Amino acid sequence: MVQHHKRWLEALKARRAQDREEPNDVYANREQVRFVSASQPDAGAMLDISPDGTFLNTFADMDFEVYLQRRGSLSITSATGLFDALEKKGEAVDRKGDGLSCGGEYSRRHHRVLRRGVAMTRAVAIGQVVQGDKERPELTDMINSTCAVDLAELEGDDATGADVCQEYKVVSPLTKTHRTGRGSKVHGGSVANVGHLYAFGNTEERYRIKILGCKGRGRLGKDQPFNHATGVGSVKARPGDYFDALRNKKAIVVPMILEAQGGIAPHSLHFIRRLAQRAKGARGRDGTVYGRSRTSARSFFKHHTQQLAAAAQVGDAKGIRRKITQMKIDTPDEGRA
Repeated sequence: MVQHHKRWLEALKARRAQDREEPNDVYANREQVRFVSASQPDAGAMLDISPDGTFLNTFADMDFEVYLQRRGSLSITSATGLFDALEKKGEAVDRKGDGLSCGGEYSRRHHRVLRRGVAMTRAVAIGQVVQGDKERPELTDMINSTCAVDLAELEGDDATGADVCQEYKVVSPLTKTHRTGRGSKVHGGSVANVGHLYAFGNTEERYRIKILGCKGRGRLGKDQPFNHATGVGSVKARPGDYFDALRNKKAIVVPMILEAQGGIAPHSLHFIRRLAQRAKGARGRDGTVYGRSRTSARSFFKHHTQQLAAAAQVGDAKGIRRKITQMKIDTPDEGRA
């Protein structure tokens, strides 16, 4: 393990040097962020799942190719001709696919992950499992009126019997918006992009605040904005998307935050472990359909973390490929050769 950690730190050092030598004007510290994100335990799901001929465990060659290229920070080869044509026209291109991932059909990866989340929850559910619909928010108004609920298990908390809501966010850590975290005296502290320093540093804090809200602290307008390094400063109170569920309905809200590389945030992993406890013991019930291969995961936790991560990775790859196809259609005929 010491040797493994040493090699990892040496690789991170090399990525840091690469960012200095090849600065990216759009994505700050790109190679460090990409490397940290791809190093998370579940980011290798498509490589870990044993192929067994089933739909969920079979990946199209082109999807697998895009995933490997994104994981290894390589150019997206299926878009080479398109990017060459755009460069000849004087347009800037992003050969590694960051813009395609963030500007494409990112809802595709969200829907794939949500479906796996529904299967995971139903496998050990003790209450009714309800899916929301952003086009018809009235379906889940009784749970939360401030936004449509992704997934809820009615009376699903083992200890209190409260409703348990799950909000899924499947996001890329490589975004054009760079957040410095400086904040202001009027609005207090703000989140910072620090994915090059630690896992989920570009994603988790921002989406936890969006989902759960944030308590105020300090004196706005008088104290300095909150400083993450010292833990001192003012923060403006913000209601989250699940304000009604938390404040009025006394529900439990779980932010299920995954990155497009497949990493699953620690808070989300903790919740999956709680579900896994239901599948154990003499009275445990587990409706999971596990893989057919003798090397397939047989643990509830391992199986479902693999499936969630792979869904994010496949969804990201398919979104990128679809965006490339659309760009080829929009490009003049002479640019598609």
